[in-house]
Amino acid sequence: MYLIDARDACDAIREYSTGKDLAEFRSNRMLRSAVEREFSIIGEAVVQMLRVQPNLTDRISNAESIARFRNILIHAYDLINYETMWRTTVEDVPILHAELCEILDEIEGRESPQQRG
Repeated sequence: MYLIDARDACDAIREYSTGKDLAEFRSNRMLRSAVEREFSIIGEAVVQMLRVQPNLTDRISNAESIARFRNILIHAYDLINYETMWRTTVEDVPILHAELCEILDEIEGRESPQQRG
């Protein structure tokens, strides 16, 4: 469940950000709000997933940073740096998405593309 929620939030961020750039992200409050919401979901899902399955900690790049980022979004919104959020959107979300898909594929008994060679 948590893995699926996090993966789906990554999908949503990728959908929202496709064809956009930093300037549009900074100027479009609705876009920023949508991306922030999905990052909050990712953060909470990762925290809960690792609580239930701590063995996955090493499988999720920057798991602790994801949890900290969620806490900033929820509890310290005035510290949000939109340039950093955009960079995370563009650079880190695709990596996290791939990691989540690989774990889900393994759970469902399918080989990931990396395992196929």
